[in-house]
Amino acid sequence: MWRDEFLMGVPHIDAQHRSLFGKAGELADLISQGVDSNREAIIGVIEFLKNYAITHFADEEKYQEETNYENIESHKLQHKAFIKTFLTHEKRLIDSGFSEAEVKHAANSLTEWLIHHVSNLDLRIVGKKPLDRD
Repeated sequence: MWRDEFLMGVPHIDAQHRSLFGKAGELADLISQGVDSNREAIIGVIEFLKNYAITHFADEEKYQEETNYENIESHKLQHKAFIKTFLTHEKRLIDSGFSEAEVKHAANSLTEWLIHHVSNLDLRIVGKKPLDRD
């Protein structure tokens, strides 16, 4: 999933992005090996992603403040919307007992968001052209 084209040139943010992509990849691998047999590991990865995303967003927003990024408020709204979406997925996962269908749906949705956000909105923070156009 990770591509060097996603690099912003901000080492700590790039390292966090790599970690998020790595965990998203780990989640995909666990799902492909079987949701039922990997349920506990899947739950652990999802919990990690939620907590790490919150930490990452705070760090990224701090960087935006330090560099006086002009679209910071819009970017913060994107982060808040993602957390809300993540929590909705988490509730659906719990309510379904982490059913295979819900796990796959959540993983696909969250991974698509991550790829789009990093390759489009995050690159703009450092003045790079987005890789995908809105």
